[in-house]
Amino acid sequence: MKRYHTYIQFTLLQLLGSLFIGLWLPTVLFDKPLVPQLLLTALILILFRAYAFYMIRNAFDAFQRVMKTLEETMPLSSRQELNISFDIYRSAEARQSAQQLENALRASMEEQRQMNLRYATINMALERHVEARETMLDIANDLIYMEDTASFFDLILNKAITIAPSAGYGSFLVVDENNRLRYTSAKGFDLESLRPVSLKIHESFLKKSDGSLHTKPFIIEDLYAYNAQIMRDGTDEILKKITGPDIKSTLSAPIYIEDQLYGLVNLDCTDVGCFTEEDLIFMEYFVTQISIAVQNRQLVERAMYLSRYDKLTGIYNRGHFEEKFYNYHERAIHGEEPFILVLMDLNNLKTINDRFGHIAGDQSLKLFVRELKRRLPEEALLARFGGDEFICILPGLSQQEASESLEAITAAFEQVYLEFNYSQIPIRFSYGIASSPDESMVLDILVKLADSRMYEHKAKMKAKTPFPFVD
Repeated sequence: MKRYHTYIQFTLLQLLGSLFIGLWLPTVLFDKPLVPQLLLTALILILFRAYAFYMIRNAFDAFQRVMKTLEETMPLSSRQELNISFDIYRSAEARQSAQQLENALRASMEEQRQMNLRYATINMALERHVEARETMLDIANDLIYMEDTASFFDLILNKAITIAPSAGYGSFLVVDENNRLRYTSAKGFDLESLRPVSLKIHESFLKKSDGSLHTKPFIIEDLYAYNAQIMRDGTDEILKKITGPDIKSTLSAPIYIEDQLYGLVNLDCTDVGCFTEEDLIFMEYFVTQISIAVQNRQLVERAMYLSRYDKLTGIYNRGHFEEKFYNYHERAIHGEEPFILVLMDLNNLKTINDRFGHIAGDQSLKLFVRELKRRLPEEALLARFGGDEFICILPGLSQQEASESLEAITAAFEQVYLEFNYSQIPIRFSYGIASSPDESMVLDILVKLADSRMYEHKAKMKAKTPFPFVD
């Protein structure tokens, strides 16, 4: 409207100026001014009109260029419907063209807005994907080398909650040796109250309506109604009392290792519809990576076990014993705790192997270790030193106390026999001891002292009780 008023004012000024100049100037120049007045007024009006047409033409040329640019930037669907025809002498067509242009611009702007929303959604998904990858990279090594099992389960649960930020609560269940799911970690719930609860796998969150088990993450929108349908013996009510009645939505993600169920991550929320399809996608990625990490952890645990433990007897091997020895060595150096080193030998193992075979020999070694561990003090460090020799550290004992304890164990072994192929094979052992720091603080010297004393004890044992199967 402001431009419209300006245009009227400018036109009136043009007209008044034309009349003033056309009527006044001839009166100054001519004696009979009427004809010159008419001619000059007409000439001035023609000039002003020509100037106006020139400006309008330039404006229309600029407008057409703008329209052409707008048309080229519009989506193809909007461009096909656009038919611009702008003529000041055809106001109806001009209004229609203006309306078409407005509609096309609005459609283009809405399409751009929708596109921006899609890009924002894609960008958010990419950010979550990057975050999920970074999360898995952060925990991969921790999962492999973490020694504390409880912390291992807590780490998995806490990282799962970061993957699905709508979750305010969560729990982690692992399949135990009885093929039941037991709670090993919880957030927002009392874990000590959940520990006694165990679930049959086919009466747990994993059960589908057709009786099969879920193998991928899934969403439960009414947890307690769901539990009431699948759980027996009132387990659903027990869980409801422990977790409270406010949980509405649950995202459950089973973890399978080589097609065997390993555990289950449950993420909970107090609102309906907390979890989305996108959460399912990210949780599927998460549990897949966790499955790989758990397998790697199991391989590392196996390798570490084999590097530390004797495969046959399950006790420490010589290498790991020597690593452990230096802990006792350091305490003895600082006068904190003396210890007794004991070297033991299973008597007549060669005769058992020759007479009954190596299977009997292996069983003799395992029986000896099992019975010996039952009788040694809890704080004793026992290891297989090699072949039929075993080594032990008894911390905090004097040489006299150690001798008395070992004599009692030797006497108890007089009742230990291996039943093999209808034969009763006596399991007997000899021992020798050395005291640290009194006699030495060097492992090799302590072993030599204990070894010489062990052979003295072995000679006494053979003289006292001959082995019955010697030819």
